[in-house]
Amino acid sequence: MSRFRTLNLLRNIGTCPTRRYLSTSSQPDLHSIHDIYSTRGTTNYEEAITQLEHALQCGYVASKETNGDPRMVVAAMLHDIGHLVVDECIGSSHYLKEDMVHEEAGARWLSKYFGKGITEPVRLHVMAKRYLARDPTYWSSLSDVSKATLDLQGGPYSDEEAQAFMKLPFAEDAVRLRTWDEKAKVSGLKTPDLGYFIENYLEKAAKLVPPTNTLV
Repeated sequence: MSRFRTLNLLRNIGTCPTRRYLSTSSQPDLHSIHDIYSTRGTTNYEEAITQLEHALQCGYVASKETNGDPRMVVAAMLHDIGHLVVDECIGSSHYLKEDMVHEEAGARWLSKYFGKGITEPVRLHVMAKRYLARDPTYWSSLSDVSKATLDLQGGPYSDEEAQAFMKLPFAEDAVRLRTWDEKAKVSGLKTPDLGYFIENYLEKAAKLVPPTNTLV
């Protein structure tokens, strides 16, 4: 299934095209975020680290580089939650073969809890990768897995596409998020645990950037 066909399905019917998609109909409860990482976060993000480790590292890096801005810490920490929403991981048969548009699935799932100040950087982070990948230095810094997924996601943007992307609301936030993403793939890096981020950042962000009761 092409990326554009998958994206249209997400927009038209509000679900990801897989029977493992988690329902968005439940009452908002931040414990659901804890639960999804507890049950699916041990799957590999890349060979060296798990999805949970990557999320915690992203949140940790963002907390250092934004002086603890709850909005950006949460967007960074949860930007790849769509991989868990569609139950996509490096060990699955379709991984690196089919683009499940995890950024759209994740943003829609998170829209139960947060407003666009968080969900839009999440939704745009793959576009930000395509924007940054125009720079050969950035492209060469990507892991082999990230280069492979970049190809699935459409490759680097043209100059025209890049200009259009940067005009989008929250595009700059998505670019910042994506730079932190590349720093959050370190095997064995010590970070605060999931409970710490929920207590110190997610609860604050949910109040600062509340959901609008509309899907992304």
